[in-house]
Amino acid sequence: FYGEQKERDIKQNYNAEGMALYDKASKTSNSSRAKYKFSRIHKKSAHEDKEIVDDYKSDKISIDEILESELPEALKNKTNSEKRKILEQMSIKRDSSYTRLKELMKKRDDYIKLEQIKRKDTSSFSKEVVKIMREQSKKKN
Repeated sequence: FYGEQKERDIKQNYNAEGMALYDKASKTSNSSRAKYKFSRIHKKSAHEDKEIVDDYKSDKISIDEILESELPEALKNKTNSEKRKILEQMSIKRDSSYTRLKELMKKRDDYIKLEQIKRKDTSSFSKEVVKIMREQSKKKN
């Protein structure tokens, strides 16, 4: 993130609180949350403003125009060409991570679908409750 120190601190605190939730949550809820965080809806709201890698990649900002005091620590005291190189490397790494995450989410979804097909004929508490409710509603009608 870039901008005034106060803005960056707020964003970093928000992210730290989110990471604390990940640490406390189950694997199932974390995988669902990861899928949401990967979605366009979340990206738009989470990285709405002042996200330097996204803004640089989409040409919303120019490195030349950002004040040194508004830069994240990783970019301070660097030449403009060094800043560009770092941002391009970060962008490549992020794209690679998104690609990997997309692959893993597809594998997860495929696995869940397969397991649901396998378990289609097996009995479960939820299925039994629905079955009983349908039987009772037929009796009342």
